[in-house]
Amino acid sequence: MNWNFTRGSKLFVNFLIACVVAYVVPVYFAPPMETLVLIPRERHLIYVLFFACSFLIFGEMLGASDRRIIKLSLRHLLLHLLSAVLASIILILVVWLFEYNFVGRRAILKILFFTGALGFVFAYFFSLLAQRYRSRVCFLLEPAKQSRIKRALLSQENAFEWIEGDEDPMNGARIVE
Repeated sequence: MNWNFTRGSKLFVNFLIACVVAYVVPVYFAPPMETLVLIPRERHLIYVLFFACSFLIFGEMLGASDRRIIKLSLRHLLLHLLSAVLASIILILVVWLFEYNFVGRRAILKILFFTGALGFVFAYFFSLLAQRYRSRVCFLLEPAKQSRIKRALLSQENAFEWIEGDEDPMNGARIVE
């Protein structure tokens, strides 16, 4: 099973995380006088979509959802949180521009923290799955070309599991165990 998701699917999940957090936190976990609670639901959904899109854009700019990352670290958590901070600043400015009222600090801090943390947890979980279930590669090439490709990918040797066949690829099909 290949757990190395494409960039589009990772972006889609991060978009869903940002949308759910930006909608649920003000509706269920904010004081009743919060700006995002008092506005109509339609405008709140527009602000949620705007926040999620800005979270994705800043995440891409900072490299938080880079496909080449196999092992995540504290740096990646900080990248997710920083993209959530920048998206939250944009959300504050957009809400202030249209509503002429600021978003409360508790609500924005909860949105910021949970969006960044859940985005990182998602990336970390699937990074662990990708490390455990590596992509299997079976070359149907002559041995000289196989060794040349393997030497070129020495820096990423843990990313692939090389499968060796029983027969010569030039004379017939390989039997893979």
